[in-house]
Order: sequence, then structure tokens, then C-alpha cells
Amino acid sequence: MYSYNASYDLDTAEGTTPEIDFGPVEYAAVFIPAGSSITTLTFLVAPEPGGTYLPHYVTTSATTMTVQGGRAYQLPTTLSGVRAVKITVNAAGTVDISFQE
Repeated sequence: MYSYNASYDLDTAEGTTPEIDFGPVEYAAVFIPAGSSITTLTFLVAPEPGGTYLPHYVTTSATTMTVQGGRAYQLPTTLSGVRAVKITVNAAGTVDISFQE
């Protein structure tokens, strides 16, 4: 079993993570540090790394997560099968992600 962790420091000018290759990933969790101002995560997806990113939708609603500092969350299962992901946040802060295949 393979796993890895990544940490992204995001500011309000660049509130989107770099490209995350979800190719081999089956499970992922996001960690929001205590005291963080981040309250919303929104997901952009592409069919392959380096591709054109579009908002991820489930029927008529964009895929978003409401989060709170000092908590960890499983990433939405609706992202299953997506190859490349970027996560947009609503405020400056750090997002840590743990991946496992």
C-alpha cells in the first residue's frame, strides 16, 4: 500500500492548490489546522494532469465542502475516478492532504 502527504500554503491572491494527481489515489483526507480561516473548499477537475480545469459538479451543484479549523475530512467520494484535482479555498491558510492508494 502506497501513501503520501502534501501541504499547501494558500494566500488570498492564489487560493488554489497546485495540480494534484489523483491517478493512483483511492482515499484522501484533508486537514485544516486549528485557527484556520478557511471555511469552504471547492474542487476543480481535469481529465489528466496539465489538462483544462473545470468546476466539479454533481447534478446541478458544484462540489464544495464546508470545513472548520482543527478538523480532518474525507474528500468527497464524488471525486472518485477523477485524475487531476485543484482545490480552491475561500481564505488564506494551509491545507494538508493525505493520500492513500
